Amino acid sequence: MTVQRISPASAGHETWITVLFCAFVIAVAGAYISWRHVPEQHALAAADTIDARHDLTPAEQGIYADLRVALPEILAFAAEEEGAGLPSIGQLRDELVLSPFTDDAAAARRGAHRWHAVRDGERAGYVGLSEDVSVAGALLMLLPLEQGGHDHAQAAHAPDSGEQAEVWVNRAEKAVLPGTLGREALASAGWRRVAMQFQASVTRERRQP
Repeated sequence: MTVQRISPASAGHETWITVLFCAFVIAVAGAYISWRHVPEQHALAAADTIDARHDLTPAEQGIYADLRVALPEILAFAAEEEGAGLPSIGQLRDELVLSPFTDDAAAARRGAHRWHAVRDGERAGYVGLSEDVSVAGALLMLLPLEQGGHDHAQAAHAPDSGEQAEVWVNRAEKAVLPGTLGREALASAGWRRVAMQFQASVTRERRQP
């Protein structure tokens, strides 16, 4: 008499094959993602620079956007008033009615900044001192010192007039401006320059027709 032993059905062997196959797929996918991944440029090269998209508060982002929008109007006004230089805060507030220089509810919600015109031997611009630095710090917009109406007219019609100015932020309780408005002096006084950082994917999206 012949006796044949038959083992009970088991899925153990098939389970191990499935687990190994899944591990292989995950490893290949991870390697591919790591190879194709473009790291976000959150860390900026300079210690005195801050990223407009990631490091500003919502109120600061709003004021920064307003300053970029207001710049062409400021330059156009200065070009029309040849020899008068940049417009005063009163003109920006009352004649041009430009944010963020106006005294309205939006300005009050975003720190109630007190704006002043500033200038040294090479630079000119406007500084807004915040009443509430927990909402928004002080902001400074600097332009090259005007050399006449023609320069202002060219800048006003430039493709991106926002690139003609620098915007700085200082979140100290009592932000102060140094005697000169150069980059090293501002950085030493606690100011940080606002910069826009574009990822490669964002740039590709902007270029699509």
